[in-house]
Amino acid sequence: MMFHNTLKNKKIHFIGVSGSGMVGICQFLSDLNICKLTGSDLTKSKAVKNLIDKGLIFFNEHKEENIKDADIVIYSGAIPENNIERATAKKLNIKCFHRATFLVNLMQDFKNRISIAGTHGKTTSTGMLIHIFTDAVINPSFCLGGELNIEKVNGKFQSDQTFIVESDESDGTFLEFKPNYTIVTNVECDHMNFFKSEEQLYKNFLKFMKQSVEENGFLALNKDDAWLSSKKKFLKNPNIWTFSTFQKATCEARNITFTEFGGQFDLYYKDNFVDNISLRCFGMHNIYNALGVCCISLKYGIAIKSIKNGLLNFNGVKRRLQFIGNCKGIKIYDDYGHHPTAIKTTLKGLKSSVNSSLICVFQPHRYSRTLELMEDFSKAFEYADKVIITDIFSANETNTNNVTSEHMVNLVKKQNNKTVFYVKDKSDVIPLLSKESKKGDVIVTMGAGDIHSILEPLVEALNK
Repeated sequence: MMFHNTLKNKKIHFIGVSGSGMVGICQFLSDLNICKLTGSDLTKSKAVKNLIDKGLIFFNEHKEENIKDADIVIYSGAIPENNIERATAKKLNIKCFHRATFLVNLMQDFKNRISIAGTHGKTTSTGMLIHIFTDAVINPSFCLGGELNIEKVNGKFQSDQTFIVESDESDGTFLEFKPNYTIVTNVECDHMNFFKSEEQLYKNFLKFMKQSVEENGFLALNKDDAWLSSKKKFLKNPNIWTFSTFQKATCEARNITFTEFGGQFDLYYKDNFVDNISLRCFGMHNIYNALGVCCISLKYGIAIKSIKNGLLNFNGVKRRLQFIGNCKGIKIYDDYGHHPTAIKTTLKGLKSSVNSSLICVFQPHRYSRTLELMEDFSKAFEYADKVIITDIFSANETNTNNVTSEHMVNLVKKQNNKTVFYVKDKSDVIPLLSKESKKGDVIVTMGAGDIHSILEPLVEALNK
């Protein structure tokens, strides 16, 4: 029996419905329109407000009563076992699903199951692929960890043939997915609070990759990634295609150029020129994202015209180097980057394209990540002309090791010999930027926490 059919007329409750992964599933089920949806969260996002207009019953706090009539409960990884709703659901023997497990069950009903994994670039790659498939009139169903700028949603049900998902390695749940088309963008140390060791992280990724080619599945891998390229025996599998910007691979980007509008490259497939590809996004990392997506699209049999159009019309995902506005000649961008590699790559791409003075406002995310990668963070800001670092966003972690942003500031100053400010309260960033920025500058706010909350008042202040 198809999993979708088991949901008919059921009441499904989401604990932490405003989370990016949770809201995508809720939007998918809202489109499916076969069950009653309720959700609770301490914050009410714009996406949740839109879902309320479509029938979602929303609770602005966690209480036992919220789930009393629920048939199924879905919770995110951020919801602890002792959460009152989760604990009550267990006590009442209500069927409970981790967000990823529920998504895996949804995915199995589709003939074509496409998964994008990797340390960096998952959300953007997923968004690019959705645009290509949409241009090819495949109209995929999808679920990703960010909001598409055009669609204004994280998840959507359109057809029951093709499902595109972003699979998350942060808690190991990506091993539950059984895709038959997969991209691994890159593999690097992150989420070490879960994996505990590099060996364990690599072991998980290798297992995921092996699962992805079982039963004639297809896998696209970044050959320029140090760890992925070291798997030479594994790469010989005929169901694995590789992509690169500087070495022989199945799909290659040659003659790469950047302008203030984005990137361009010549796409080569098996050493043969295919076409010139234009992107509306900056940086080498987005060339790699596009290459991985080209591999999947070509394997799927999509015409190059749709690949070109889909990539050209892709104007990003919310909080992935999203253009916020031009305030009296000062351009503002916002980005989710919270890992040193992502920060450095994004700043490099932006700096090389805009050719202006670049001010980066960074909010570190999690004490564990900040401690683990402190040395790498000190080298991540070389392409910014000025750096502002706020206090660490805890993400519900306890600061057991006395990790501080001041220490990061001192290391960045020492490493880069440039202007670096420590601002304890993020709201104090606004008057500092009003003083430190001038016409022609570019400001980018970065972090996986709530640094984006300063954008609206910042725009207002700079426009005065």
